[in-house]
Parts: sequence; C-alpha cells; structure tokens
Amino acid sequence: GTFHAVLPRFSVRYKPSSQLTLYANSAKGYIPGGFNLTAAQADLPDNILRFASETMWSHEGGFKWRSADGKLRLAGAAFYIRSNNWQEIQVATDASGRIISSDYIGASASIESKGFELEASAEPIGGLTLTANVGYSDARYRDLQVDATTNVRGQRVKLVPAYDGYLAARYQTPEGFFARAELALTGKMSLESRGEAVQPATQMVGLQAGYEGPHWSARAFVENLTDVRRATGLAFRNLAFGNDGNWYAPVGRGRQIGIELAWKL
Repeated sequence: GTFHAVLPRFSVRYKPSSQLTLYANSAKGYIPGGFNLTAAQADLPDNILRFASETMWSHEGGFKWRSADGKLRLAGAAFYIRSNNWQEIQVATDASGRIISSDYIGASASIESKGFELEASAEPIGGLTLTANVGYSDARYRDLQVDATTNVRGQRVKLVPAYDGYLAARYQTPEGFFARAELALTGKMSLESRGEAVQPATQMVGLQAGYEGPHWSARAFVENLTDVRRATGLAFRNLAFGNDGNWYAPVGRGRQIGIELAWKL
C-alpha cells in the first residue's frame, strides 16, 4: 500500500518579556494506514484486513514562564483534538458477543478530545529539585458502531485516562550522593469501548537513592512501592467459554526492587 498526506501547520509566538512566552498552534496529524494480517479469518469482513490512515486536527494554546533567577519554571497549555478516522485496537465478535478474531487496528472511530496540561519545577535550595505536572483529558467517541445495534457515541475513548499527574523531589549533595521520591497519578480509564469495564484511579510510589560520579554511578530503587495492580490493555468479558461474569485484561508489573551500576569510559 502507498499512503500520501499533506500536513499543514500554523503557529504564532509572542514574547512580552524575557521571562514569559505565549504561543498557539494548529496542525494536521497523520498516521499511515496498514494491514491486519493476524486478523485474517474466513468469517471476518474484508474491510478488517486493511485499515485506513488516521488524520486529525489539533489546536493548542499555552504559555511558558520562568523566574528572573531561573529557579522556578511554569508551563501550561489547553488543547482540542478531533479525528474522524481514529485508529485504535479492536476485536471482532459474533452475534453472541464471543471474540472471533485476534486484536486488529480499526480506523472507524470518530473522536473528540479536549483538556489541559500544567507543569512546574523549582529549586528552592541548592541541590533540591521539585517537579510537578498534571494533565486532564476529556476524550470521547463522536461515532463508533461496535455492533449492529450499538453506537458508543458519548463514551470515553478506551485506554485514555481522565487525568495523569506526577510529583517528584530529588536532592543531590555536592559529592554526588542523591535521593529521589516520586508519585505517579493516573485517573480512571475505560478498558473497552462500551464503558462497562473501568479501571479506577491509581497512585504509584517510587523511591531511589545512589551516587553519581564522573566515571561511575550506582543506584538502588523501588518501583511501584505499594504494589498497585493496574490493567494496561483491553478488557474482555465474553471469551471462548462464554460470559462468566468476569473481565479479563493484561495487568501491569507489580512492585520491583533492584540495583543498577553504570560505568562511563
């Protein structure tokens, strides 16, 4: 297959002072189409075997600011995205709802997404760095026919969390020893198009400490300290043996503890 696209982009930037920058831009995004070879089964329609290219228009406006001494930085943006041929992972089902194909990419969804992002970083004292960011997204289907009688218009786009956030504090001594603590926040997220299986909001904690020198470094770390178990992919309820009342989805990694050594030549 051969795919072509013209992708315009428009932007404007205004700097009222040396510390503040304002900007706005609009751009057309593009992902080429392709082929779903793993979904080739006799009882699937031919249009599943090939999926169309994805195009979208995204509009964004925001600001960037830093203090006079450079120790405090802020940035924020609001965005709006719309696509009439959104590519996403789907599965084919029979009249009873049982899965009859492996995962495939479809481009039949129309979606609309809007939200904002905020970021901040600070160095209140020597060696201490504080970082924070938060993002909110309201991404919903404008049109997606999932079976002969069901259109999920108005439901949240699957696998897109309602928000995400990050908080981190890092302290490093002049000798190179450091410690870091971080908290990752992820909002609730639909695990399938109908909005019936929803992953609740989760919070993950990470810790690390170590040494960074001119020629070698070492760190001990703990990821996902509280051992949060979170679904990371599509959820299915009706498998080959029928609907047993449960949802099935891949689960992300649990708590990890490790040591890392690095040498620089």
